[in-house]
Amino acid sequence: MKGSSGLLRWWNRSLLARTLAANFLLLLVAVLVLTSLFLAIQRAAPNRQLQLRAEMLASFLASQSQFAFLVGDHQELERLGAAALTAEDVAWVEFDDGRRRIFKASPKRAEEPALEVDHEVPAPPSSRLLDWEAPTGEPLALGRVRLGLSTRSQRALFAQSVRRATGLAGALLALILCAQYEQLRRILRPLARLTRSTQEIGRGNLDHRAEVGRMDEVGQLAQAFNDIVEKLAATTVSRDFVDNIIRSMDEGVLVLAPDGRIETANAAAGQLLGLEPEMLVGRAFRAVAGSAELREGAGREYVFRRQDGGEFPVLASVAALRGRRADEGKRVLVFLDLTERKRAERALIAAEKAEAASRAKSAFVASITHELRAPLNSIIGFSEMLIEECEDRGRQEMIPDLEKIARAGRHLLAPVNDVLDAAKLEAGRIELKPAPFWLGEVLREVVQTVEPLARANGNRLIVDQPAESIRLDTDAMMLRQSLLNLVSNACKFTKEGEVRISVEGVGGPVPERVSVRVADTGIGIPPEKLDRVFELFDQVDSAGGRRFGGSGLGLAISRKFCRLMGGDISVESVPGQGSVFTMTVPARPPASAASENQS
Repeated sequence: MKGSSGLLRWWNRSLLARTLAANFLLLLVAVLVLTSLFLAIQRAAPNRQLQLRAEMLASFLASQSQFAFLVGDHQELERLGAAALTAEDVAWVEFDDGRRRIFKASPKRAEEPALEVDHEVPAPPSSRLLDWEAPTGEPLALGRVRLGLSTRSQRALFAQSVRRATGLAGALLALILCAQYEQLRRILRPLARLTRSTQEIGRGNLDHRAEVGRMDEVGQLAQAFNDIVEKLAATTVSRDFVDNIIRSMDEGVLVLAPDGRIETANAAAGQLLGLEPEMLVGRAFRAVAGSAELREGAGREYVFRRQDGGEFPVLASVAALRGRRADEGKRVLVFLDLTERKRAERALIAAEKAEAASRAKSAFVASITHELRAPLNSIIGFSEMLIEECEDRGRQEMIPDLEKIARAGRHLLAPVNDVLDAAKLEAGRIELKPAPFWLGEVLREVVQTVEPLARANGNRLIVDQPAESIRLDTDAMMLRQSLLNLVSNACKFTKEGEVRISVEGVGGPVPERVSVRVADTGIGIPPEKLDRVFELFDQVDSAGGRRFGGSGLGLAISRKFCRLMGGDISVESVPGQGSVFTMTVPARPPASAASENQS
């Protein structure tokens, strides 16, 4: 049963087998009809020829035996019969004169089928011959000659014709079937390829195309199939593209039925609401999100509820779904979680408040330090005037106390100036004022200023390369202050050591940039503190700040000044071996800074 059912399925699915079977049956019927007609013709012709031969031979024997019948010569009749049997196909001969029958048969052919012929022996034309007179009113016949011709040769020829016709018909039938099989394969092969293409398209491979061979009916069908696939691919690709966009969106997308049930949900909607998208479908939106009634429009804020009970703010857009008549009354909801945005807004407000407070603090510090600097300058000025007055009047005993007052005032003025500069930098109230000057002059002023500090700590202050020929066009005050801070720090943090200043122009005889390197053999800076030395109010450590003094503003102010001039300061240090600060500034201020100052 399994074999027969499998064969039946193959028979039902194979158009080639069914077509070949139908053609075979038609060809078989046609060949059988034609072969039968041919054999009938082949058989009738020899039979007719044998009939004519038998009649001619019987007529000949009748004419030859006429005299023997007339005279009653039976021996002559026997001789004629024996002579007739010598013919190859004569089976038997019989002479009958009404009174006696003479029968002669061939021993070989007597039992074979034979064609019988009966012929009269007519009387002589003369009414009287040898005293014989024909009866009046009766047919003139002397007797009858019957002859039997063997059909063996005809049957052999017919059998040979049958064999030849059957072989020829079989060969012709096989040749036609082979030709039809090949032709059907050529016709059905494109259909098979088209079937495979259809299956491939059914599996979702819309990039597949059917092979188009000859532009016959099948080729035109394949071309029409490809055109349909092109249109289908364009529609499907567009739909898949839109579906991929919706699935990839970070915003939640819901399609709501007229009764408020969720019909479609993307992954983002499920993630935001705390359920898988498949679990959202079919549920009432208000039961899931717990929101108030949605109103059509864009950019409205709502509060949704997750499955765990937590609420979160969303920015939602609601619009009617347009398109098919079946979608009338449906709505599309697109919503975005505003939790991070709200948090960022709160952080921004806090930052703005902090920045406003910082600006207020900077303004206050700048105002206070400005108010402090004025009396300090007065104290320093008056103390210097008193020293000169005492020197003129010879009051030497008062001079040391007055010098202490002046030194204390200058010592207090330095951090006040630093704080004022830092406040101005934070408030953006310091502008670049470029002017041409010689670097050597600035360097000499810095060296002269820090020489007392270097001698006090037992340091050697060395300038490797004089900078007399280097001319700059930038802010001299900022450059001087930056260099002074670097060299002062080097001398302050070095005891019984060396502070070396080297200058290098970069960019040819007229340098485009100038690099000033300040190296010391002092205490050095730990690696973890290198990134913090340029921050405001930061020092190597608190103990160092108390031991070496300072406000922790010098390096921060120096770097800000250098960056205002279009340069920067870098540092390399090994604890216990010393530090190297490198300040690089352009020979001319950057175009943006120059244009801002001009404006």
